[in-house]
Amino acid sequence: MNQDAYQPFSIVDKVVLVTGASGGIGLGIAERMAQVGARVIGLASTPGRADQLARRLPYIRVLSADLGAKDGPAAIFEQAHRMYERVDVLVNNAALFPSLPFLHADADDYDRLFNVNLRGLALLSRAFAMACIADKRPGKIINVSSMETVVAALPEGLAPYSASKGGVNSLTHTLARELGPHRISVNAIAPGGIVHDELVERSRSLGEEAFASVQAGLEQIKRRTNVGRLGNPDDIASVAIFLASAASDYISGQVIVVDGGTTKSLG
Repeated sequence: MNQDAYQPFSIVDKVVLVTGASGGIGLGIAERMAQVGARVIGLASTPGRADQLARRLPYIRVLSADLGAKDGPAAIFEQAHRMYERVDVLVNNAALFPSLPFLHADADDYDRLFNVNLRGLALLSRAFAMACIADKRPGKIINVSSMETVVAALPEGLAPYSASKGGVNSLTHTLARELGPHRISVNAIAPGGIVHDELVERSRSLGEEAFASVQAGLEQIKRRTNVGRLGNPDDIASVAIFLASAASDYISGQVIVVDGGTTKSLG
């Protein structure tokens, strides 16, 4: 028997565009997908971050562009599509994640955050879907949402962010319905309690008090998990690889919470 004939979990040679690939969860997804054989295109928000990504992962292709700009998503996808003449999987990971208490957030704050986290994601997904339909190819969209859309795990600072991610969940459901007839599946991953170098560095840059608050919050989440530990980018990358593979072909419109059971404990 040919043991290589049935490989539903393989993403070898699939062209995958990962936004927000220069750090954190996006970097983990880009790195692991490339290691298992995908042709990865990583999007970074600035030339400096793109250079860092290219040095960190020299075996992937890198783009630099502003996803929040009005015409940014269409231009980003055109560049990515031109690299391999197709894109099989879109991972919408890029997001602004400010600590912004609700009573302090103004209209500009919401515009800046929603332009990247929701509008940019929607327009990039549109460009991807239009190309799949034009090329008569199936496609997979994987959105990165948040545990904060299920429970308020941290005490303050995430209201605008959570609202944008709630929009991502709703968009996941409706796009799955609209794009299903075109053989395009749409799912989301909602991470919780994920620790990575970028999170640590960002919280340190806010000062010792902010860093201590973040650490205390993470420790609280850790105590609430069912698995006794915090997560890491590999935990999310594994689910993303599954959703990018043929093994997930009958899954669409789902928001998969990957948080060690935290939301079930808090809920």
